[in-house]
Amino acid sequence: MLWRRIISGVAVALFVGISLVSSIGQAQAAPLKAPHLTSKQILAETSIDGPGLAKNIVGHEGDSTLVLAWTGTDPQHHLNLLTSNTGSTWINKRTLAETSFVRPAVERVTYMAGGEVVLAWTGTDPRHTLNVLWNAYNNGNSPMKKVTFWGDMSFTAPALAMSGDRIYVAWAGTDPKHSLNIMALSQRTLKVIAIKRYLPFSSSARPSLSIGSADSLLLSWTNQAGQLSFAIGDEAFHFGAASVSTNTSSAGPDFFYAFSIYIGDVVTPKYWWAWTGKDANHSIHIAFNNTTVWPPASNTTTLGEWALGGPELGWRGLTFTVVLVWTGTDPHHHLNIGMVSSA
Repeated sequence: MLWRRIISGVAVALFVGISLVSSIGQAQAAPLKAPHLTSKQILAETSIDGPGLAKNIVGHEGDSTLVLAWTGTDPQHHLNLLTSNTGSTWINKRTLAETSFVRPAVERVTYMAGGEVVLAWTGTDPRHTLNVLWNAYNNGNSPMKKVTFWGDMSFTAPALAMSGDRIYVAWAGTDPKHSLNIMALSQRTLKVIAIKRYLPFSSSARPSLSIGSADSLLLSWTNQAGQLSFAIGDEAFHFGAASVSTNTSSAGPDFFYAFSIYIGDVVTPKYWWAWTGKDANHSIHIAFNNTTVWPPASNTTTLGEWALGGPELGWRGLTFTVVLVWTGTDPHHHLNIGMVSSA
């Protein structure tokens, strides 16, 4: 697979170079507005929890395929998938034989590296064991493979991220503190490369995990006091101290990084947060900043949208669009897709 990595690296380098050139000569970026929805779509699909969304960080060979995953409202609560190349038309529905009582986490390998979809979820077995599935669409580029990690359990949904040839899985344990844990797996084989149990962080809901600049690990969660928290680590699982916000939630937040790129005279903010509040409606909040300091109030918006469980954020390839997905609080709990702008 070396040639794939070489081509991928060249594509990323060319894209970053073009982006930097496009920024030269910009006297001043247009002022950013508080984040807001530019479009919203309600799908026919329904879920018992919030959905999962592959992050699709920009620069991956121009790949813009989004992958949405959720746990259905059918009696067995099967895991489901959809994909989209536009962000508005969702196709390729796949219902798996696997089941869960909470949402799955999902990521996707870039098209030039194979395009396989990876899922992680907490099982419905009595111990709520972690599971990871490689190549959920069985696209023929590599064999489908499932591993159940007996002895690693969670009371809620896991988180998933990918960088290079590594798959990262984070989860909140079933110990009394609900300690956060993290492991790295090899792609295709799902062999454990490294694992670190009982990080010095405790969570009251599902954690979130994404890849930051220089392949850093962005881990976020809701602590046991209900406060949104995050910490930044490296591939050796060395994490800095937790940054704790005054914002609170009963669900897990989402936190991710996007390249800062000019589109005309507007620059895309680097860091984005999304969460649901503790108000009766569980309103969705979204915020951004160009550093990992918690965003100021001017960069934070309470949307007129409500969610079951926490929302998730993604990035629509080279279209520079931030995507927000959530499960509505309507009686059937339909999935919602929103496009977010700061311009």
